[in-house]
Amino acid sequence: MKLIVHPDAEVEALDAALYYQDIEPSLGDDVWQQYWKVIEAIEERPERFPLLETIHTQTIRRARLSRFPYMVVYEVVENDVFVLAFAHTARKPNYWRIRRGRL
Repeated sequence: MKLIVHPDAEVEALDAALYYQDIEPSLGDDVWQQYWKVIEAIEERPERFPLLETIHTQTIRRARLSRFPYMVVYEVVENDVFVLAFAHTARKPNYWRIRRGRL
């Protein structure tokens, strides 16, 4: 499978890491490392994570970070995985929908 990350998703992850870095430098590193750990896990086996509950499709999934209130939202289409967002779990649900098909 080919994994493609939407540029805005990576910016969102970086923004979150910078936010936490301002609070405590090691927290920023932790966010960034967890983001990449989740990306690698998605790339290895994208079907291991659950479907996103707020969108009724059979293609959009979410992978939550373990220590932070964020999730990686991605879509599996044929042999490709499209990372759509690095989204806060309690803010702006589904704002990333316009990114579908725009990678």
